[in-house]
Amino acid sequence: MRLNKTFLASYALTAGVLTTLLGVIGIVVSFITPLFNQLPLFDFFSAFTGLLVGGALIAGTLNMRALLRLCGALLLLYSLMMLFGVLRDIDPGYHQIPPLMALNLGVLSLSFLCYRAFKHCWMICVPSALFCALLGVYYVVKLWAFNDIVSAQSNLFEVSVYGLMMVVVGVTPLLWHKIDVRNARLTWRASSAAIIAVCTCVAGLWFYQSGSLLQSLEQRGRVSAEQTGRAINTAFTNHYGTLSRLAERVVAAPQPRFNTLVEESQRLYDDFPLLDAVMLLQGDDIRWHSGSKAGANYEHIMQPEFQTWRLNLSDQISIENSSNRQHRSVVLGFRADDAGDPLQALYFFDMELVLSKLSGGMADEYSNVIRLRNDTLLSTRALPDNSEELERIINDSTVVVEYAYKLSNGYPLSLYAVLTDYSSFLQSIRVKQLVLLAGAIFATIMGFALASNRRIKEQDETLTNLATRDDVTQLYRRLFIEKRINSCMQEYEQPGWVFFIDLDGFKPINDSLGFRIGNLVLKEVALRLSGDAGKGVWFGRFSSDEFIVFVEHRARFDSQIYAKNLLMRVRERLVIEEFSLSLTASIGIYKIDNSELDASEVIQRADVAMSSAKASGGNGYRTYRDYMARHYEQALMLRNQLQDALDQRQITVHYQPIINAASGRIESVEALARWQRSDGHWVSPMVFIPIAEQTGQIIQLGRQIQEQALREIKPLCEAYGVSLAINLSSQQFQHKAVLAELNSQIEHVKFPYDKLHLELTESIALTDLRLISDKLALLRERGVKIAIDDFGTGYSSLAYISKLPVDIIKLDRIFTREVTSANGHYPLLESILSLLKAVNKHIIIEGIETAEQKAFFSKKGCDAMQGYYFSKPCDLASLEKKMTSIDVIK
Repeated sequence: MRLNKTFLASYALTAGVLTTLLGVIGIVVSFITPLFNQLPLFDFFSAFTGLLVGGALIAGTLNMRALLRLCGALLLLYSLMMLFGVLRDIDPGYHQIPPLMALNLGVLSLSFLCYRAFKHCWMICVPSALFCALLGVYYVVKLWAFNDIVSAQSNLFEVSVYGLMMVVVGVTPLLWHKIDVRNARLTWRASSAAIIAVCTCVAGLWFYQSGSLLQSLEQRGRVSAEQTGRAINTAFTNHYGTLSRLAERVVAAPQPRFNTLVEESQRLYDDFPLLDAVMLLQGDDIRWHSGSKAGANYEHIMQPEFQTWRLNLSDQISIENSSNRQHRSVVLGFRADDAGDPLQALYFFDMELVLSKLSGGMADEYSNVIRLRNDTLLSTRALPDNSEELERIINDSTVVVEYAYKLSNGYPLSLYAVLTDYSSFLQSIRVKQLVLLAGAIFATIMGFALASNRRIKEQDETLTNLATRDDVTQLYRRLFIEKRINSCMQEYEQPGWVFFIDLDGFKPINDSLGFRIGNLVLKEVALRLSGDAGKGVWFGRFSSDEFIVFVEHRARFDSQIYAKNLLMRVRERLVIEEFSLSLTASIGIYKIDNSELDASEVIQRADVAMSSAKASGGNGYRTYRDYMARHYEQALMLRNQLQDALDQRQITVHYQPIINAASGRIESVEALARWQRSDGHWVSPMVFIPIAEQTGQIIQLGRQIQEQALREIKPLCEAYGVSLAINLSSQQFQHKAVLAELNSQIEHVKFPYDKLHLELTESIALTDLRLISDKLALLRERGVKIAIDDFGTGYSSLAYISKLPVDIIKLDRIFTREVTSANGHYPLLESILSLLKAVNKHIIIEGIETAEQKAFFSKKGCDAMQGYYFSKPCDLASLEKKMTSIDVIK
């Protein structure tokens, strides 16, 4: 379907371009032909019509509605001027096209004006376009089916082009609704040059061939007119000589001469068929009249318009046109006074008979029209004998050749060769019409082929771009950068440098402003980074907010200065919509030494250097050193070992008692994860817990700890009434299924809800009170208590404490360490404790390691204490012994 639309777009554009070029070239030719005295192919006004129609077709296809409306309005005005004859008044030489054609242009202009102008515009556009196409078909059929399709009053060059192009033009608006505008514009970009070139050649070829044909016709017309003039001159020369000799004899004869003149004139009248009548005048009286062979009345010779000519007659032969409405003739006369009386001898020659005898021997495709001195028009054959009709034929015919001729006696004639046999001419016109049609088809196919090829190329480029370019930043993808690195590593001993860039603190931008703003930020950062990229510098996006810059081999290059420049570009204040942002970045640099590494390992080392820069506080850069990788290698190894331990359930639970400050009894125990390797070595929680949180293994770890702790502590809970405290990390809390799984485990073990404490970090508790309430609603309703662990390490306001949906506050050990004396004064700590008591929170002090600390916090009214002073974390067996050795609350 898309290919069909492309073909239709190519067809519509070809129709518009070809019509426009025919108009443009026609206008040029209309100005050139008068300079060479050639017959016109197009007149200016007809050519201008093509310019308007072609412009409208191109504008409509490309959805340029303003231009389409303008062309439509001008075309409507133009057609009205044609219909009412205004153009003929402007230019008397204008060839008036048939009224039906002018009407058709007006109807066509309505389709241009109404296209997509209102809801039901198709009710006007479709019928008008169909009318145009059908009228074009009508003229094409008549041109091919009949030789007498038009009279000589039509310009067949215009008619042949008009018929064909109206078919092409009329179909185009019918296709506009099927043409996708984007498709049409792509076709125009891809093939406009080719379509214009082909259409220019075709239109130029048509004008050249038509001009050659017209030149040939003009030459043959001149020959025909010249032959006619010579034949007339020959006929008149013979008679003129005879009359001249007669005049000499009469003048030389003794007086009276009248009888001699009558005898000689009668003999001439009888011997010369072309001589229609003889009249002898004395003054204004007719003394003798031979009568007319054609029955003509020549008394009009007595009219005043002939007086001057008759009065100026001498004894030399003079010639004058004596045609009237009844008969067309030429009169020859001389003066031969008789006995002192002026005597005029007038000899009337029948011009129609003269021309009929001439045309009988001429068999070419032309008929000739003779203009006598008083604008009387005579024709040789195949044309009307009416002067007015002949005048119109001369003005409007396609091929009329004018030839000025003088008879031997100096009498001027204007000869017109009018083409009347159109058979060979029409054959040539049809061939040239086929040339236009073939050119239009070829241009359409070429445009379609080029547009299709362009589309395929763009699709290939799109696929290549998708494969090599990032959708958001349009930087290269990681795989492309790796290919460039590998290529340079094979070519150079020192392939270049890799810069690994990570934006500092980018996640809060996504979380607070949304991914759309985040993507705009990434796009702007990418533009800044790659803004002045020189040759051999490749920019790519690694993932999320991480970028790669690969600088190919250079003789002189300072990687640290380059890294500083990259940082400066990132630090520039960023304005995205209404948000003003400040960014920093951490950059890792690795100089490729062409060792056994591949591109991915090179990038990994730059990543390691970046992590080192970020660990140092960010907003800086670090160059890779081998020691940096060892830390990450150990972390990777530990991660794998941790996964094995989880899969083999090597992670165990130790418990640290929490002592009631008032009674000194164990009121609860905190479940803590412990990992002992198969070699007996213990891995510190400070090592494997952060790794588990970074890798997501904390979810599986937490599930195992919860399951084991609930199962093991339940008997102690039933026997001694102790509660169980379980830690939830940020990753666990954000995980959708963790709380549901925890509730399921509680139900499965049948652990008392009111004996379970969930410890959250202060950062989690302060993120979203409503979120915490919603997530913990079910568990709190059933009696589970919520505790804030490590309170005081965050940035919360003390005034915010009362709003926390928690029951227990565990004060961090950083406050415990400040206490060195049981009777000491610690204002900040005492204020915090007072505030916590005021909001009715259960206070647990962590990190009790000395008797002084225990005494101080007991005196200050803390509810419970926890620390090495009472007990280190221990396994279940050790905990059971402690429970039996201490008086506990039943």
